[in-house]
Amino acid sequence: MELTYPKQGATTQAPDRLNGWYVYAVLCIAGMAAYFVQTNWVLTQEVYYNTLGEQMTYERIKDYLALQEKWAWLTYLFLPLILALQAFLAAFALNVGALFADVKVPFGQLYRAVLIAMLVFAAAGLWQNGILLFFADISAVEDLLRYDYYSLLALTRHTLPQWLWYPMGVCNVFEALFIGVLAYQLKALLQKNFAQSLGFVLASYGTGLFIWSLFMVFLQLNYGGS
Repeated sequence: MELTYPKQGATTQAPDRLNGWYVYAVLCIAGMAAYFVQTNWVLTQEVYYNTLGEQMTYERIKDYLALQEKWAWLTYLFLPLILALQAFLAAFALNVGALFADVKVPFGQLYRAVLIAMLVFAAAGLWQNGILLFFADISAVEDLLRYDYYSLLALTRHTLPQWLWYPMGVCNVFEALFIGVLAYQLKALLQKNFAQSLGFVLASYGTGLFIWSLFMVFLQLNYGGS
């Protein structure tokens, strides 16, 4: 089906949306909460000892955990920057798609739409860590993979080489929801129906995600040792 978009020079009206700064604050708080739960209650010291016990001595593991705890504040410091960068890259991919489709959409509106769609990932992080905390039996880091019910990796992990794990992990329920919410956000900006907006997101953001996945595969093949 051929997609049609507003002609060059056409103006687009942004629908009423949540304030972008409020959404960004929620994303940061949710991300920090998920990280706190995972590092303090899911991936406990016992989990690390069980995971690294055959590779490192007790004292080395203890030193590693002490170093991790000492610099944990850096994660909280950089998390807002990482979230902002993720949103920027997604909005940039959409912006490139808009240029090719000859659609004029302000970058700020694309960025805000991405932030709102990223609430899916924020909720997913809290949900997954809640499942791991209350219903999972995590004795080693590798056990996390046993509780991945949401991606193609859960179905193919035992049959695929490790270098394909990342792209299979990207194909997950939450990524699909993110794309759907993003397409819904962009309907008014593109002045098109949901199906056409979805096609635009898949052609722009989807292409960027595919290129990123190829890059991660390249790193895995050359530096992952698998």
